[in-house]
Amino acid sequence: MSKHLVLSFKPYDFTSAKGDRFVGAKISYVNKKPSSRDGEQGHTPLMVSISNPSLLKEFDGKVPAIYEMEFEQVTGKNNKPEIILTDVEYLSPVDFSLFFE
Repeated sequence: MSKHLVLSFKPYDFTSAKGDRFVGAKISYVNKKPSSRDGEQGHTPLMVSISNPSLLKEFDGKVPAIYEMEFEQVTGKNNKPEIILTDVEYLSPVDFSLFFE
């Protein structure tokens, strides 16, 4: 697992027009390494959707914070690689108010 700064946690719970229920959340996080892409500077936030109930509980009410997170690459739509979050451990809170005093 590696450390990440989780910036936001946005839960969702909705039913599609077809009647399928979707429960999960989107988290926004930052890697410890800055972007290495041409034309980008700094730490571009990344997003991942999660639907695993035990992982959802780890984030609820504990953001922003530093987490140990483990990802896995799986086959997504049209056989394109997709990254999923497989494990998470809360480490410490982050207080952004200190940056704006």
